[in-house]
Amino acid sequence: MAIEDAAVLAAKLLPSMGDAPEAIEAALRGYEQARRARTARAQRQARGNAIFYHAPRPLAFARDIALSALSGQRLLARYDWLYGWRHEV
Repeated sequence: MAIEDAAVLAAKLLPSMGDAPEAIEAALRGYEQARRARTARAQRQARGNAIFYHAPRPLAFARDIALSALSGQRLLARYDWLYGWRHEV
């Protein structure tokens, strides 16, 4: 998220450098709006993963069976939204 944040922040902020403070404030609001939904989704996913991957027994047993039924490709595909992100210039 930090690398993504830096890319989006630079894209939003650099064009307004040298402008009035109001333009910089607007650029920062645009950055916040651009990042809010994605970072919130990443946080929700991380919390869910904490519960799922650190489940106590006997839930861990059920989790392991469910994971073994998935192919590696399907498991990775669940995170395409996260790892496939590209900054739109």
